[in-house]
Amino acid sequence: MKIKPCNEIGASRICTAKLQTDPILKVYKKAYSRMDSQKCWGSIDQKEFNDWSWQAIEKRDRCLAGEISLDEFQEWLDKTKKR
Repeated sequence: MKIKPCNEIGASRICTAKLQTDPILKVYKKAYSRMDSQKCWGSIDQKEFNDWSWQAIEKRDRCLAGEISLDEFQEWLDKTKKR
């Protein structure tokens, strides 16, 4: 078993705590995981994933800055779902 240094463990715990307390980051991570899974299964290609990812980062940052609401961000993420 590989032993991780404290700085790796602490960073992981901080990231996990942020995801649990910040609803914006939580919905972003969920959507990112969904799209990454679709990429792995071949539903979308790498270019589509990259394009979506850059748009999602921009929208996430705008939401964190208060330029758009969480509902607007969530609605955009829901529209980008592949069925």
